[in-house]
Amino acid sequence: MRTLGLNLFDDSLCETPKRTAKMFVNEIFSGLNPNNKPEISLFENTCGYKKMLIKKDITLYSTYALLEADHLCVAARGVNDTNSKTFTATYSGQFGNDTIRKKFLSHIQNRS
Repeated sequence: MRTLGLNLFDDSLCETPKRTAKMFVNEIFSGLNPNNKPEISLFENTCGYKKMLIKKDITLYSTYALLEADHLCVAARGVNDTNSKTFTATYSGQFGNDTIRKKFLSHIQNRS
């Protein structure tokens, strides 16, 4: 704000640095705190469904298992590349099985 030449003593701006810091800690980076991890909801599989259930193209802000997304720092800052993707994956449980993992990956790679 100083670099922009703004008057930090102005009533409308004096609390802006505090509000900005609070936004980063409580909103933007709150997912870095392990205490803020989302709760997992489970439901009884009364129908005995044994196939994979995949949800795609959902807007998200944070995840732990598989993530392909636009990286804000790459798109909005630095190289300003809006075409690149950031991909993060970890496989556990049944996805440790090579056959199941390959089937899963083939489903999500299908963009239909």
